[in-house]
Amino acid sequence: MHFQYKIVLSVIGICAAIVGSFWLSKLLTPSQYEPYNTGVAIVKERPGRGTPQIGGDFYLVDHQGHPRTDIDFRGSYMLVYFGYSFCPDICPAALSAMSEALIKLDKDADQIQPIFITVDPQRDTIENLALYVQNFHPRLIGLTGTKEQITQAQSAYRVYASKVKPEGTATEYLVDHSSIIYLMDPQGRMIAHFNHLTPSDDIVKKIKEIL
Repeated sequence: MHFQYKIVLSVIGICAAIVGSFWLSKLLTPSQYEPYNTGVAIVKERPGRGTPQIGGDFYLVDHQGHPRTDIDFRGSYMLVYFGYSFCPDICPAALSAMSEALIKLDKDADQIQPIFITVDPQRDTIENLALYVQNFHPRLIGLTGTKEQITQAQSAYRVYASKVKPEGTATEYLVDHSSIIYLMDPQGRMIAHFNHLTPSDDIVKKIKEIL
């Protein structure tokens, strides 16, 4: 009996060690694992906390030929949109929503500077932007620059943009790009965002909450 009792205790000890090791590995593992439809385990980092780091330095030129940096707009809220003047529909929709929101804000709109930054500096020259911004709010500033300067601005705002050539068309090229309207505070930090489908009334409501 005494011998059998030792065997039972040994088995229990081994099981406890196995279970303990399993749960300890779970506690010490820094990543979470979730199944994918291929049956392969995919490592998924734990989500971070806090406000995303959107915004930063840019050195561009406006549609009147004046050099502009992010510092020029400190002290004012900004509505910033990245797009291009040859965009067939998404960019006009976003800029129209921005313009309508500013009109509805009336005097409160004086605290906000609308900005359009091109992702197509090859075609969006100063002259082209000067004509394009006339279609929207009278205080809209269009910004362009060298390819390197635009890339830096895109990186600061985490903007995606890539040239595409539509098949079977005479179009030179289009630009696939992310479509986000950024609301930046007077220190140049993002405090809200919208897209080209956001109704102007929703933009107005959010801005009034912040102001």
